[in-house]
Amino acid sequence: MKKAAARRLVCPFLFAVALALAGAPSRAQTAAPSASKAQFDKIVTRLDQGGDILVVANIQGVIEESVGSLINMMELGAGSRPENAAFAELLRKLPSFLQANGFYAVDGLGYSSVPRADGLHKVKLFLSRDASASALPLWRGLMGVEQRESAALRFAPPDTALARTSAAELKQLWALTRAAVRELASPEAAAQFSKSIDGLTPVLGTPLDALIDSLGADMLFSVQLSRETTFAIPSPEGGEPTRIPTPSVLIAVAVTNTLLADTIEQKIKTAPAKPDQPAPVTETRIGATVVRTLNAPAPAPFPVQPTFAQHKNFFLFGSTTDAVVRGIKSFEGGSGLVASAEFKTAFEDLPMANNALLYLSPRLGELLRELQKNAIERSGARGTTGAAVAMPLQRLLEKGRPLSISAVVMNWKSGVVVQGVTSLDGRHLIAASPFTSPAAVGMLAAMAIPSFVKARGTSRQNACINNLRMIDAAKEQWALENNKVEGEEASLQGICEYIKGNALPLCPAGGTYTVGAIGANPTCSHPGHALR
Repeated sequence: MKKAAARRLVCPFLFAVALALAGAPSRAQTAAPSASKAQFDKIVTRLDQGGDILVVANIQGVIEESVGSLINMMELGAGSRPENAAFAELLRKLPSFLQANGFYAVDGLGYSSVPRADGLHKVKLFLSRDASASALPLWRGLMGVEQRESAALRFAPPDTALARTSAAELKQLWALTRAAVRELASPEAAAQFSKSIDGLTPVLGTPLDALIDSLGADMLFSVQLSRETTFAIPSPEGGEPTRIPTPSVLIAVAVTNTLLADTIEQKIKTAPAKPDQPAPVTETRIGATVVRTLNAPAPAPFPVQPTFAQHKNFFLFGSTTDAVVRGIKSFEGGSGLVASAEFKTAFEDLPMANNALLYLSPRLGELLRELQKNAIERSGARGTTGAAVAMPLQRLLEKGRPLSISAVVMNWKSGVVVQGVTSLDGRHLIAASPFTSPAAVGMLAAMAIPSFVKARGTSRQNACINNLRMIDAAKEQWALENNKVEGEEASLQGICEYIKGNALPLCPAGGTYTVGAIGANPTCSHPGHALR
């Protein structure tokens, strides 16, 4: 009787979800042709035509439907057990939260690639989005709102091989996280979250909210490759090591005060002193700026000595003292990456007032090509399968000039625009694909077909189990409405009245369903298809 009672509590919920899964209409499927044409025109006008690739896709409602299906599956798994009540409540409130905060705002995408006379390719990517979502915390947190020239980029030293800037407003993402906990979590869970955040204050030395609030919306991440020194990468086979330029990392973040630097400095000062150890910090002065290096080299295959400084309204962190010092000198003297002829040429046709920037230099591209080539040769030496898989990639790396990327991102009201210049185009990617090689196709098919058959069987099993849940929910709903008790025979005709189409669903593997008595699980004749 307890089982029957529990099932009757669950069945209305499962029955409603089952109906939703079986018959929910798709917004994308019901879009009018005129609306699709308008969406196409909106996207294609942001792209360049007449090149190698032009892709336009209307994905209105796709993200929402995908998330909805995932939530439905999670709800089915949660059931109505008391211990899952808080999770079920969160799932119930989640769609409206995602909708209100712009998670479903993307409604289309497009991509184009057009070759240039110099052998590079002009590429564009456009994510069409509901204009009303452009200033919501999600999008502000990911990329900011205003397009402006990054001051943080001026810290990148002249030997920078990879640079990434962003106008993302991290405090907006933190506010969104706070709102999600407040609106979705149970009061107990929300209180525990707040307690955990407050508990970080003694560890950090200052409230986490205050630290995040001190961060500005201008950031740089850069990797430098030394032109003077190299270090060795050991060979896995014990052969000659590979020598590459010594790398270093530099991070610059705009700040509204000195709280971040002061907090780190205070934590270092209050750290327990160790006998016979050097001073925990070495200081270097660049004008009025104090550069502090921790005398605790981090474990890495190349030199790493964490270094930080506050220079004007930027907090700097580098993997070495030299990286931070040269960053400050580049900023003050205008002699860094942005002053180089290579960088100016790479971005001459791109707007420097943007929301994000990405630069991958040909020098880094050449290094990546050499490293990948060595790895491919090693994989080929270990067997024909490794060589066959690696050959298309090797053809791609050997095609034309080294990989290079110069791109900017703009967060417009109508959507997100990525435009830039790269050494790769769609044709080379397709030509290098292992699927264009007959030998590779056979090899990959031999590996993939068994996995596909297994995946197909798993998919059919899951679909059948969902059908059994739907039948079980309908059976319990019928029993509840007709005052039937555990052990009584169920009416197939009566049960079908609670299933869409007034008929039992079909097992995707051809099995036959048996409804069973009240309180017993329905069954399928196909092996392995059973409720657990």
